[in-house]
Amino acid sequence: MKATVVEALPGKVAGVIFDMDDTLFDSEKAWHEAAAALWREAGGVFRGHDDRGGTVEDVANDYLDEFGFEGAREDRMKEVCARLEASIRERLDVDLEPMPGADALTSRLANVVPLAIGSNSPQVIVEQCVSAIGWQDRFKAALGVNEGMNPKPAPDLYVEAARRLGVDPRDCVIFEDSPTGARAAVAAGAFVVTIGKAARGIGSAAVDTLEHDLITSWTPEKLT
Repeated sequence: MKATVVEALPGKVAGVIFDMDDTLFDSEKAWHEAAAALWREAGGVFRGHDDRGGTVEDVANDYLDEFGFEGAREDRMKEVCARLEASIRERLDVDLEPMPGADALTSRLANVVPLAIGSNSPQVIVEQCVSAIGWQDRFKAALGVNEGMNPKPAPDLYVEAARRLGVDPRDCVIFEDSPTGARAAVAAGAFVVTIGKAARGIGSAAVDTLEHDLITSWTPEKLT
């Protein structure tokens, strides 16, 4: 069932939480290029996935399913994940930019409400991206997937991000670009803004980019 899409964002919020890849940073292409290189080395062609917003483990599982493996799958998973993560990080080192509107929005909001990131990327990649752009001071929490944490579409990342901010996720606005992430944000109970076509209709509001008038005109107050 699709959510009713509203034409205004909440006037008072306790916090704002962002997905990272292709929400804050133009980083999804690094994932695709790294996966494509992995497939080429094995003599195949990477054709992408049905849904954006997955994890390194999701890609590694697809790789092992397609090309097979010798020995224990868990050992091969660790090897493939390590190769993929290293390849992604190498590409992000030389090619990383904020998504349109992300700089202006986070800069403006950081002076009003606490901000956090909740990403299905590994923690080390989240920290790399935030540091590379120089936005460390804008976010009170920047979370990636750690061992033992359920990734999206489970709500765990967003619930934990809200906890780190000291707020209830139901009093937060979450920005997401993927169906996987949007479902996680909805499950956390937040007001969800989807960006782009992929997740449109899952959240509470939908925009094409963070430069949409609905976003640029948003002047929330901190909920106390």
